[in-house]
Amino acid sequence: MITTGIALIFIIFVNANNSPANQTKIESQRIQLHLRQVGHQFLSQSQDLHSLILPISQTDPNTYQINFQNAFSFVPDSLVKIVQTAVNRNLLPRHLMVNVKDLSKQTIVYGFEIDKNKESEVIPCLGRPQPTGHYQLEIGLIAFSPGILSINKPYLPLALISVCLVILHFISNSNGVKVFKSKDKVLFEKIGKMSFDRNNNLLQLKNQPIILTETESKLLTILIAKPNQLISRDFLLKEVWENDGVFTGRSLDVFLSRLRKKLAADPTLQITNVHGKGYMLKTNASRD
Repeated sequence: MITTGIALIFIIFVNANNSPANQTKIESQRIQLHLRQVGHQFLSQSQDLHSLILPISQTDPNTYQINFQNAFSFVPDSLVKIVQTAVNRNLLPRHLMVNVKDLSKQTIVYGFEIDKNKESEVIPCLGRPQPTGHYQLEIGLIAFSPGILSINKPYLPLALISVCLVILHFISNSNGVKVFKSKDKVLFEKIGKMSFDRNNNLLQLKNQPIILTETESKLLTILIAKPNQLISRDFLLKEVWENDGVFTGRSLDVFLSRLRKKLAADPTLQITNVHGKGYMLKTNASRD
């Protein structure tokens, strides 16, 4: 995550002085980066935690395709929400069209349009789950022009100051958990050798993404709030499942087992179980 932040600062400098062709290339790379995030969230919401996002392809200056390794099923509501969030956060252009193609049949099975410039959207057929298939997401950027995601030169100093202020809010503690904040909003946490993006349910280790489910993300958020401290089973059940009206000890054990496997890539982290009492996230982060 720190590397990503440094890369974005570099992009800001380059965009201030580069030629239009270079700016277009950089913006294309930024869009592809955000589209990969859309793809990861799409798979996560579809309960596919193992498939890979294949390289993003760009068929023309305004059209991108997201391809997936394996077949899966999906609910259109989740895809619409993911794209709307990306547009609202200015990660993608404000006017775009999304089509979902079934590659085995070479047919478009679902599509919608978002136009924040006119505050209008064309989003049909919500609430209808789609069967398992080999799907491709095609995103068309309507009326896209170079500079749409760039920072104007007059605002460049302010943007750089904002980035510096964010970096200065990088807070470390002795328990191996580091919190990256912008004012009072947590952007991500550094846990051992991993970065945890709780807003997008994503872990990263050496630039390799590890996708979490919503429940796994909630559990990890609670555990890292009190590293190396025992947290009772009753507290975890109440905090994670109370709003759903479901209290199952077996569900807790299953999700923590899955979370433990995803953290296993970092030997400095370990979730331990104190039988009949609760769980503890043990941290032993190396100090560089």
